Amino acid sequence: MPGRPVVLTGLVDGWSSWGQWNPDWFGHRYGHLRLTGNNSLEGRREVLVAEYLREIHSNSLYLDALPLARLEGMREAIQIPEYCPRDRQTEVLVWVGPSGTCLDFHKDNHSPLDGNQNLLAQLYGSKRVVLVSPEYDGRMYPAPQAEHDYLRSQLKLDQPEPERFPLFEGVPRHETVVRPGDLLYIPAHWWHYVRSLEVSMTVTFWWRSSRVIELFARFKEAAGGGRLGQFLAQHQGVLGARDLQELGGLDAFQQLWRPLAPRARELIGQLLDADFTQLVHP
Repeated sequence: MPGRPVVLTGLVDGWSSWGQWNPDWFGHRYGHLRLTGNNSLEGRREVLVAEYLREIHSNSLYLDALPLARLEGMREAIQIPEYCPRDRQTEVLVWVGPSGTCLDFHKDNHSPLDGNQNLLAQLYGSKRVVLVSPEYDGRMYPAPQAEHDYLRSQLKLDQPEPERFPLFEGVPRHETVVRPGDLLYIPAHWWHYVRSLEVSMTVTFWWRSSRVIELFARFKEAAGGGRLGQFLAQHQGVLGARDLQELGGLDAFQQLWRPLAPRARELIGQLLDADFTQLVHP
């Protein structure tokens, strides 16, 4: 069903690196690097990967969201699934951690409109994943959001406080355990809780759920990098009715459009086809 979570199998085992993923393999390739890990109590700190892996069974540090730019040669070991759309930029991240690492309920987006689709490929160890549909946002107790941070819930699934969070009682949850070879689709805007049940290695593939927001972001990058003319020439009139529907309709688009300066509107307007432009300027 579109927009619903699902576990896919039989895809990761086609990777050239399939069967090699384990801490020894990772250490052989990247043991000499110093990477930044995260601990929910102590914050972030830098570690030598070889030392980190030697102590991984007694460690509480999570090498989370490692970009491929930090891991030379990793791109060749990973095959981007065919489900990732070719008209979006796909962000590929690597996650390595001990048993017990946990990300409580959160969303992979920084605003209500800007959501990431997520394909989670489990390559070593297993993880428990619990998902909640965005239709229950009002019962998920969102936490105050720091600037540039992703959306989090105040709920602690492993430490329920029904007297403090009574609305969460009875919220439908979709739960699974992902094991090596599993590919879990987490739809944009869905809340998810992820806990490693053992030493774990994971790769995630993120792409924006809206092509409108994707191109707005790339417009900003092009303007800042002196490539705006080239960008506009390549994307003249590419956004149409289907993209507007994907974003959530005209009201959602106006949330992006109204704050723009007149000159920015003039330039970004070049991305819209004639029908889209007519809706914006009836």
